[in-house]
Amino acid sequence: MYEPRITWDPTTRLLYIAPTYYVGNFFSVDPTTGATVTLPSHPQGHMNDIFCGDRSGHIYAAGPSSGTEMWQYTIATRSWVRIVDLPVNHGNNGACTVMADGYLVVTNGDPRQVYRL
Repeated sequence: MYEPRITWDPTTRLLYIAPTYYVGNFFSVDPTTGATVTLPSHPQGHMNDIFCGDRSGHIYAAGPSSGTEMWQYTIATRSWVRIVDLPVNHGNNGACTVMADGYLVVTNGDPRQVYRL
């Protein structure tokens, strides 16, 4: 594994894991039983550092190591969809979170570049 990411979804009570930066592999893991399920890979074949969940059925991940793409994975339909692009290059050292008000907040690692989508 290289730079793994993980998020928890309480609606499914599963962990969602992207084990490697340079590959789009994506899995769910039941922490109670250890059961692992392979999920559809990220459409860009790459799992950026910008990776988070909203704890209500969605996972968010940026595109490849550079660009402006943002993607949303819907757990119920096991599908990825491209959402609004970022106004600047997301790079490969950023982060995201979903605020209590439902907004996705993304940074490319520069504290002057924080975006609310």
